[in-house]
Amino acid sequence: DEGKPDSGLRGAQELMRERVVATLGFCNTGVAVKAIPVFQQAQSPLIVPCAAGAPVTAQFPAAESYIFRNAPSDAIQAPFVVNDLVRRGWTRVAIFADTTPYGEAGLQSVQAALAGHRLKPAHVARFDLGVKDLSDALRQARDAGANVVFSYTVGPENATIAKGRQAIKWDVPQVGGWPLSFPFFIQ
Repeated sequence: DEGKPDSGLRGAQELMRERVVATLGFCNTGVAVKAIPVFQQAQSPLIVPCAAGAPVTAQFPAAESYIFRNAPSDAIQAPFVVNDLVRRGWTRVAIFADTTPYGEAGLQSVQAALAGHRLKPAHVARFDLGVKDLSDALRQARDAGANVVFSYTVGPENATIAKGRQAIKWDVPQVGGWPLSFPFFIQ
């Protein structure tokens, strides 16, 4: 699906024309969300292995849904991480979220988890995929007093955040979801 919602939708439609019995697919929340109605309408089970955005399994009531996910939703992950941040005293959270549906869902999940502790983000930065420099947004977060960065992005932008923190000599932790384990972040 190339990580593109329209490609995922076309692929889903093609699979349903082929009358597949079930499908395993989608790592990208935006792609999954756009394609899910095709599987639901065909009453064809879809198992989503890793798209964690809360909307993935929220489109249809559980008892009627043909959509299953085996990775925890961001609605579970974000509160878990926020609880740990609060336990560590990192309550001045800067949220860096891309503008994809994954970033949007993650931003909302983190804000809700913070609100559960009567906290608000110290700073929120939004950016498009492919951004190469987030120095200004990182300086704004630092100047706002943030003591941790919670990143929600699906791509190398996590590395852009990490390298940007390094460049401005801002030594605070960066936390986030499973994309922090991607090779292009680690490398």
